[in-house]
Amino acid sequence: MLESSPTVGSVETSDDVKREMASLSLEFNLKDKLFCELFPQLAEEIRAKLSSLSNSSARLRRGAKNGSSSPDATPESWSSALLGNALVIFGVAAFAFTILYVINSVS
Repeated sequence: MLESSPTVGSVETSDDVKREMASLSLEFNLKDKLFCELFPQLAEEIRAKLSSLSNSSARLRRGAKNGSSSPDATPESWSSALLGNALVIFGVAAFAFTILYVINSVS
């Protein structure tokens, strides 16, 4: 969870998407009455955090309207994904040619 290197089956998301998912999980926890009863102090901390997040997201939206937006994917992540896919395709092709060679040499 602390590193951002791609792994098999992982999904790459931007930091903004991760923050949005984290805030959604906070909202989900606050909707659970049992959670709020068991952890009243934590529920108050979450409420305070959500209010500060909503204030900062409003500021970000105002900044985006003024033309200061950031791209979702970096060129480095795009090129590394392309390189990884090319290596997988090359490996499958090499394996297929090896199988064909073995079949032809046996018969």
